[in-house]
Amino acid sequence: MSIPACMVGGLLWNIDPRLPFILALAVDGLIRFPILIFNIPETVIRRSPIYPAGPRIILYGLPGSGRTTIARLVRQRLSVEIVDEGTMGLGGIARKHLLKKDKEIYRRLQEVSGKEKRTIIIEGEPAFFAAKQKDQGIIVLLVASRDERARRRSIRSKEPEFVAFKELEDEDREVAKIIRRLHKADISKLPPFDIAINTDRIPPEKAAKVISFLLEKEKSETG
Repeated sequence: MSIPACMVGGLLWNIDPRLPFILALAVDGLIRFPILIFNIPETVIRRSPIYPAGPRIILYGLPGSGRTTIARLVRQRLSVEIVDEGTMGLGGIARKHLLKKDKEIYRRLQEVSGKEKRTIIIEGEPAFFAAKQKDQGIIVLLVASRDERARRRSIRSKEPEFVAFKELEDEDREVAKIIRRLHKADISKLPPFDIAINTDRIPPEKAAKVISFLLEKEKSETG
């Protein structure tokens, strides 16, 4: 089966180097359509616990699922602080090396969060690690199909959509390794979450509204 696939790929490459990627994108959309899109039609709320650490949101998901955009919208609504790799000084560390820095990341999360009850959103790479500490906040999992995530990246970066798709394919593999290591879970089979939002169907503004409501509710319950 692999030989014909290689032959087809080579033939398409000779015609136009973009065609193999376009074919891969089409196959992914038609055959390997993400399980998450069916599991989470819009928004799922699994539980609403109260956390001793204070009202916090841990926002994570695959690249392009809307983490940064939604975190910024929540910040605009509630004036909360965002904690990400930049805040924690992890900006220069490649994703594939993060697991080797796990102890340092947990230590920095503790330092940034502080002992007092601060309302914060943890997003980006640190959120993968914060989600393992289940008493640290409301865990929000954002999901979206790779097609949609590639479309968003293509618009933002002005690069062809098939290039964005291939980049996300590689990045998704790296994230999947982190999820397997930290949570003993498959990213396509729903790792730990309190709330899951399908950003294919829920626009960022509505997602931010849902999260803001739950964060305000958590603040009122924790005093």
